Parts: sequence; C-alpha cells; structure tokens
Amino acid sequence: MTGAPGALVVGLLVAAPAAAAGEADPLELARARLEHIARGVWVLPPRGVRVRYPREIRAAARRNGLSPSLLAALVRAESDFNPYAVSSKGALGLGQLMPATARELGVADPFDAVQNLNGSARHLASLLGRFGDVSTSLAAYHAGPRRARRGRNAWPRETRVYVARVLEFERDFRRHGVP
Repeated sequence: MTGAPGALVVGLLVAAPAAAAGEADPLELARARLEHIARGVWVLPPRGVRVRYPREIRAAARRNGLSPSLLAALVRAESDFNPYAVSSKGALGLGQLMPATARELGVADPFDAVQNLNGSARHLASLLGRFGDVSTSLAAYHAGPRRARRGRNAWPRETRVYVARVLEFERDFRRHGVP
C-alpha cells in the first residue's frame, strides 16, 4: 500500500530519499523486500552493494579459519567497507577496532585495510574459539565479552540488532557467492 509519493505505508509512514542517478530506488528496494519477506524468500543484496577488498577478506578469513562471507558481513555492518571509518566511540577502520584492541592484535595502522582485516579476523576467530557460537561471538565483538557472556536476553538492543544484521548480510553474501 502506498501513500504520498516517495513513501511506503506498512502500518506507518516510512520516508525514502530519492535515488541518485545510477542507484537503486530505495522505495522500490523496500517494496521488493516486503514482497519477498511476505513470501518467505530471501532478498538479494541491493544492486550497487559491492564487497570492497574481496581478495584481502578471503585471505584474512582463510588465515584465521573464518568464512569469508562472515568476515565480509562483519565489515559491512561495522564500516560499510570504509577503511577510514571512525565511530563516535573511537573505533577505527574496516573492522572498527578500538585502539587498545588494535594494539593487542598487532595492528600498527588501523586505517590500513589489510592490517585491519587481519586484526579483525584474528579478533573474531579468538572470540569464536572462546564462545563457540557465532551469535555470541558477534555480540562480544560488538559489546565486549563481559556483556556477551550474560546471554542473549541481557544483550543491549543495539547489540541484538547488530548480530541479526551481520547474520543477514552473511546469509546474503553466502547465497550469492560474495566475496
């Protein structure tokens, strides 16, 4: 059901900005996503969403025993593949490593894509070894091991959303052979 031009109504009004030339229309993507969700079909990643640094992601994942699609999904959720990303809390680079964590992982330059990917992969692999569960490991990556240990019901909402988002990206990447 549609309302005013540039909006989609699904129990509430959601505004969508106009697409720039060459980009997919956000309103059309939202409509398609809702139709696919209603039918229980996974949605293709939007056109134009590309994995940057695919060779580097595959290499870092392989060195640390991770799925390349999981590492790519984490990087997409953390920085949207921007090697110069800086969060409001001071996390840096592709995998949004905190400065102290980057130092512990041997990452001298967190804005260097290869170093950051290798550090992020090492960090996630160590969390997987510690917790044995992808969701809990992602929660620990996002909110810290202490919070993750408390259990899913005690995770902050932001962390639950983050984990679901990474897992959705990972399913999409794996389904489409990315990276």
